[in-house]
Amino acid sequence: PHDTRDQIVDFVRRWSQASEIGAGRFVGWLGVTGSKFYSWRERYGRVNEHNGWIPRDFWLEQWEKQVIVIFHLKNPLEGYRRLTFMMLDADIVAVSPSSVWRVLGQAGLLMRWNGKLSKKGTGFEQPPEPHQHWHIDVSYINIAGTFYYLCSVLDGFSRSIVHWDLRESMTEADIEIILEAAKERYPEARPRIISDNGPQFIARDFKEFIRISGMTHVRTSPYYPQSNGKIERWHKSLKAECIRPGTPLTAEDARRLIKHYVDQYNAVRLHSAIGFVTPADMLAGRQKEIHAARDRKQHFPIVLDNSQNLAIEYIVVKFLAMNNIKQFDGVSAIALILILSFAIDRVVTAVLFLAAWAGLAPDATDDRKYKLIYFGLGGVLGIFVLAHFGQVRLMTALGIHIDQYLDTALTGIVLVGGADRIAGLLKAPGGGAPKETPPPMVISGKLVLEESAAKKLLGKES
Repeated sequence: PHDTRDQIVDFVRRWSQASEIGAGRFVGWLGVTGSKFYSWRERYGRVNEHNGWIPRDFWLEQWEKQVIVIFHLKNPLEGYRRLTFMMLDADIVAVSPSSVWRVLGQAGLLMRWNGKLSKKGTGFEQPPEPHQHWHIDVSYINIAGTFYYLCSVLDGFSRSIVHWDLRESMTEADIEIILEAAKERYPEARPRIISDNGPQFIARDFKEFIRISGMTHVRTSPYYPQSNGKIERWHKSLKAECIRPGTPLTAEDARRLIKHYVDQYNAVRLHSAIGFVTPADMLAGRQKEIHAARDRKQHFPIVLDNSQNLAIEYIVVKFLAMNNIKQFDGVSAIALILILSFAIDRVVTAVLFLAAWAGLAPDATDDRKYKLIYFGLGGVLGIFVLAHFGQVRLMTALGIHIDQYLDTALTGIVLVGGADRIAGLLKAPGGGAPKETPPPMVISGKLVLEESAAKKLLGKES
C-alpha cells in the first residue's frame, strides 16, 4: 500500500540523517532493492495507479477481432492485405492491414512467409508468332471410375488447341502419333515442343522422332508444373467446365463432350490471358482489329443499329426538305451519303448527315468561308446531339422498327435511285438540280419525296 511505502521512505530519510549513514545501506538492510526504493521516493505521497496502457478510441474491440478471425477462416487462402480490403468492400469492418496482421498473428493464423524469391520462369520468352511453341502434356480423365489418358497439344502464342486425343494407354508411340496428326493440320509449322519429364518424353525414340520431324524439344524443370502452366491450365479448365459437369459414362461420350468443348474453347470462349479474344482470332491475327474496335466503342460510345440508322436518315431528309436549297437537291445529297454509309463507319455516316445539312444551308452557298465555318460547327454539334440525346429517343419517337433483312432490300433501292439522281445532277448545268422533274426517290423505305412535294411542304407551291 502507498501508506506503508511512504513510511519506509520516511524511516530511511530520518535515520540516515540522524546516523549520517547512507540511504543505500539502510535499503540493503531492509531487504529492498535500490531501484524499488528510489521509485517509491519519486512516487511519495501518490496513490497507487496501474501502469498499463490507457485505452484509446481506435483500439479494436473484441467483436471486431472475432469478425476478422471468422472472415479469415472463410477465406483461408487470401493474404492479410487482401482480406483487409475485402472486408472493407463488404462493409464488415474497417481496419488497417497492420491491425489485421496483428489480430491474425495473435490467433496463430498467419503462415510463414518465404522471403526468398524464386528465379524460375524469369528466363522464359513468350513466342511472338503462332506455331513457335507447342505445349504438350498428358492428363488423367476419370470416366465412370476408369482412368483414361488425355493428351493435348496447345499453341503457346494463341492458346488454341492444335490437337488432342483420348486413349486407354499413352506410350511414346502414341505421343508420336498425336504430334504427327497435329503436324498434318499445319504442315509448315516447325515448333518447339515443351513438355514435362514424363517417361514418354525422355525416351530415346521420342528424341529421334523430334530430330527427324525437324522440331526441337525442351523439358521443364522437375517437380515444377508452372513451367508448363499453359497446358496445365487448359486441362484444369477442361475438367472443371466440361468433364465434371458433363459426367461422361463411356469413352465415346467423353470424346463427344471434349470435342464440343474444344470447338467452343477455340472459337467462342474469350481467353483472359490473350486480352479476352478467342484463340481462333488470335491464331488468325485479328486481335489488333478487335482491340481497336473495342477502344473506339469505349472512347466514342455511339452504337447505331439498323432501326436507329434509318431513323436518323428519315429525320435528316425531312430537315433538308424544309430548307430552300438552290444549287443542290437535298434528297440527292442524302442518297449520296447513303451510298457512302455502307462503306464507312456509322459514326462517320452520322457526321456526314449533319454536315450535309450544315454545308447546304441557305444563304451560305455563295460565301465559301462562311460555308466552311457553318459546315464544321454543324458537324461538331451533330456529333454531340446524336451521342448524348438523339440515339434512342429519336427512334422511339418515330416508332421506326424495320427488320434487318428488309434493310438489305432497301439498300438496293437507295443505291439504284441515288445513282440515277446523282447522275442527273452531274449532267445538269452548274451542278445544280435538273430542270425536269425527277422520279420519286425512296430513302430507307420511309420517305418518298418529289420536288413538287418538297415545294408543298415549304408552302411555296405557285
